[in-house]
Amino acid sequence: MTEMFDVVDENDNVIGRKSREECHNDPNLIHRAVDVMIFNKERKMFLQKRSKNKDLYPGCWGISAAGHIDPGESYEEAAKRELKEELGIETKIKQVTKFLKRGERESEIVMSFVGFHDGPFELNKEEIAGGEFMDLEKIEKMVSENPDNFTPTTVLVIKEISEKVHDTVAIVVEKDSKFLLIKKAKGLADEGEWAFPGGHVDKGETITDAAKREGDEEIGEVEITEENPFFTFPHYVVKAREGPHRHNLYVFRAKLVDTVKPGTDAEDSGWFTKEEILDNPKVQEWTKNVLRKNCL
Repeated sequence: MTEMFDVVDENDNVIGRKSREECHNDPNLIHRAVDVMIFNKERKMFLQKRSKNKDLYPGCWGISAAGHIDPGESYEEAAKRELKEELGIETKIKQVTKFLKRGERESEIVMSFVGFHDGPFELNKEEIAGGEFMDLEKIEKMVSENPDNFTPTTVLVIKEISEKVHDTVAIVVEKDSKFLLIKKAKGLADEGEWAFPGGHVDKGETITDAAKREGDEEIGEVEITEENPFFTFPHYVVKAREGPHRHNLYVFRAKLVDTVKPGTDAEDSGWFTKEEILDNPKVQEWTKNVLRKNCL
């Protein structure tokens, strides 16, 4: 039976219907597709290795699950179907982006979703040769060095993620060889997780002012003890509501002016040794990396 796709215009309005073969050999026939990024609890993304029997991009690395939309099917329905068909899983997903991809052989309007699952997966052996969870930093490096080893959609998605950069700050308050962490409040994308106090730099705000403001808001009045951050590094953040994006993190040392007073973003606060932080699975990975990379 011939597989048929809806053909759409650049505004995603259906204007016709053509076969899979026709759509895959005429870039003027825009059709719909989905991809789903699946992350585990370590915030690593699962990449699939496409079967060498695929008609497009055989043997290439691709997004966790991806495919085309059947006529009359919604983007979300297609994404959930692909997860079941390719990985054998069901999980909550959220749309994070939508874009038009034009190539030499085909053109697609792609809607991207994000979801969370630790596996194991039941891989569709006819479509997928294998796969593994990888850090986004590793994936970005692989795409940069060897883009031809990835599907074009995967290259576009990783490029978009790496270009969505936010400046953020964090403060380290230490006392008696223990560090002050906050527990993210209910209703936040990372609720229940522990981290150093911090947040986004507002427009027109210096990073030092942002560190002071975030400290005051989250743990009570603080004094930034050094004018410049003692540590800066880029890292990826993966949240169900926003999808993955990149942060430039600036870390400052600070001290409390008075007692700890958790703010609205903090459900709780606590003092922990370095070992307790590194061993706690509820502590966000970037917080652990601040300790690992600075011999604190």
